[in-house]
Amino acid sequence: MKKPSKKELKDKAGRVNPALYAAAAGAGAEVGRRKKGCFIATACCGINSQEVAKLQNWRDTKLEKTPIGKNFVKAYCRISPKIADFIKNKETCKKAVRFFIRPLSNFV
Repeated sequence: MKKPSKKELKDKAGRVNPALYAAAAGAGAEVGRRKKGCFIATACCGINSQEVAKLQNWRDTKLEKTPIGKNFVKAYCRISPKIADFIKNKETCKKAVRFFIRPLSNFV
């Protein structure tokens, strides 16, 4: 299977689609899935995890409703694919990140 181009990983708005990125990166998502994921949480916990669902909900219901939140999401979408790519095959890194993601997902 050929590696998808950056253009193929973007949605109609020109943003990287986390589900497509996760699939291309081997994080367990299905290519073509419309659900937007969280890059780092997806790389650590899997696309169908409770942590990802809670963080997606927080993003959609809280962060995307404010200018500061929108800017945070935009910055996260630029930076996090590199972080997710770095940690995806490093179990020790994934455990360390999960240590922070799990309480954060319960807090939000």
